[in-house]
Amino acid sequence: MTDRTTISCIYSDHVLNNQIRISPTYIEELRLKSYQFIHLILSLNDDNKCINKLPFIYEVVPDATISQKHKIAKIPWFLYTNFKRSLTGFSIEPIPIFDRTQIQSSTTPIVILKLYVPFGYNTPTISFNLNSIKRYLLYKPIIKNSNIIIELVGVEYIFNIVDIMNCISGSLIYFQNGYEVEIVDEKIYSIAESAVLVELKDEISQLNEFIDLKFNRKNNSFNTLSFLSSKAILISGVEGTPKEALINYLCNRYNHKYLNLDDINIIDSSNTNNSANGILYIFENLDRIGTQKDNENNPTKKKYITKLVQFIDKLKSNEILVTSCRSQNRVDQSLIRAGRIDRFVPLSIPTQAKRILILQALLKDSPLRFNDGIRDFNDFVYQLSKITPGFVYNDLSKLLRNTALQVVARSTDSSSEIQLSFEDFKQSLAYIKPGNLGQFDVGLARVSWESIGGYQWVKDKFKELIEWPIRYQETFDRLNLKSSSGVLLYGPSGCGKTMIVQAVASEMSINFISVKGSDIFSKWLGESEQTIREIFAKARQSQPCILFFDELDALGQSRGASSDGSSIENRILSQLLNEMDGIEKKSHIFLMGCVTGDNVDQIDKALLRLGRFETSLYIPLPNELDRLDILQRVCKSEMTIDPSFSDSQWLEIAQKTNLYSGAQLKHLCNQSGVYQLELDINSPYITFSSIMHTLNSQRIKYGE
Repeated sequence: MTDRTTISCIYSDHVLNNQIRISPTYIEELRLKSYQFIHLILSLNDDNKCINKLPFIYEVVPDATISQKHKIAKIPWFLYTNFKRSLTGFSIEPIPIFDRTQIQSSTTPIVILKLYVPFGYNTPTISFNLNSIKRYLLYKPIIKNSNIIIELVGVEYIFNIVDIMNCISGSLIYFQNGYEVEIVDEKIYSIAESAVLVELKDEISQLNEFIDLKFNRKNNSFNTLSFLSSKAILISGVEGTPKEALINYLCNRYNHKYLNLDDINIIDSSNTNNSANGILYIFENLDRIGTQKDNENNPTKKKYITKLVQFIDKLKSNEILVTSCRSQNRVDQSLIRAGRIDRFVPLSIPTQAKRILILQALLKDSPLRFNDGIRDFNDFVYQLSKITPGFVYNDLSKLLRNTALQVVARSTDSSSEIQLSFEDFKQSLAYIKPGNLGQFDVGLARVSWESIGGYQWVKDKFKELIEWPIRYQETFDRLNLKSSSGVLLYGPSGCGKTMIVQAVASEMSINFISVKGSDIFSKWLGESEQTIREIFAKARQSQPCILFFDELDALGQSRGASSDGSSIENRILSQLLNEMDGIEKKSHIFLMGCVTGDNVDQIDKALLRLGRFETSLYIPLPNELDRLDILQRVCKSEMTIDPSFSDSQWLEIAQKTNLYSGAQLKHLCNQSGVYQLELDINSPYITFSSIMHTLNSQRIKYGE
């Protein structure tokens, strides 16, 4: 081996776990060759302050996007995730290049691997596929006492190369076809799965129970029961839910075989399992074949569907097909029926309780700074879970990575310890949104009840309609009470109807989807109805969820108001009514609508019946006490007002602003501030006289 060279590295999400990216000029300076294998040696600081060297086998990949002036290398983010607490530096060591065909041995070399477990995690005992490991190692250098990252079904494992048996070339070989692999101490720990699967305990328990019974692992005779005649399982969930991790868990636990489209095209009854042990057939992304409607004019996909149906029908009692998809609606219905795919595992968007579990797993080794009123780790996780409704595991993981990168980029002192504060995460949330709800408005403003002045009776009513069914669910179940399915708000503009809805979602920390007419209307036939179906599908996956229709009168106009009975408005309304009936019995999807003015008469009566928008609340202009509360609670807190303001002065303003809405009261204070600057550009605050002058000079009046 040649001398080691210390290098500077940066982490990147765009680097594969077996690669290190370096600029072409720096590769030459290091006397390396492109796509040469090297040792990337990590310097780790243990609890006794001793430096340990951990070598990894990596491939050098030239990267022209790295400036030639910067002598740095890009390495996978995976290393930071697993060694961040003890990592102190990097160095590289070239691996010799020689003719692999010159290696001869009378016996087959055997590579002995052992799982490397950072931080002393407790590892479960599970099985795995050695053929997958062999394919991954093919033509790569194998060096005794080195480490290699192997990705199996999308999950990363770190293996230590313990020994190379039957090798005549010493401690280095290049893995060839025919070489063997053995695992000592057969304990496999998925570093990624610990956080990914933490929210799926119930789903994992149900799947294990069913499959164990199906394969008769519990040595009973129950496999003759009718419910065990199921032949296929469908795991569905939006983009970002851990479908692949769940399938990987099943593969590690049971015998399995992956199928692709070519396998389906040529498979017949002779391909099925002939052993006494059970086997899982894995077919991912079932919705890529398309629906029956999509396949009518596509003979190739139609052939795949026919073959897959025949394959499922011929499965034996100890065989199960496990499939996955993003949406069950995108799967051909000939597959989804009794005797074929008839067991379903829907992966919903995590609730706040599940987000807490995910964040605890993601943040447990992260350097956090407790400030901004955050007391400890549990409080940090709880507060972060409240402001991330709609986020799935991938979104939360992305949030953590981007927050860390932003903090590192802002840091000016390289010697100081990097810590992540709650404010850092809040800043990242400004541009990181839930990926599965990207086409809808989920940018929920952080609005509390305290920030809404007046209307105490409205706040109490909403707590009764929305908060009680969630917080006191056991009481509702005991008394057999049904929660309100929908609430319609109407009244003059500027009275805080939208803010009230946002406050409900913020206080309850539940998912929030806001829909406007422009999100639904389309010039293409049938596309508007499809959009409505997708909106309600997202709401079902996101429950508990508030589905808010702003300007409902634009969507639910009375059918008698249109002269054309087949108009797009009528088709949209019909689809809307059908979807509402589909969630009538759902207790954790809350429909909310907003109408400006007294346009309730223009809303179709079918929308207002029981089971839909059954509760109507009129939000009037604020009375004198409400206006006083708005002025003191909102205007005083959001603007710099003269501290000598007395309660009697606030009351005088409230008395002189009859028929003002909440929005107009805020505008009054804003215009008063403009007038204050006209008098003195350096004025430190807004005075009472400026407000009264603006009010008396008719700068703002009701109706503006």
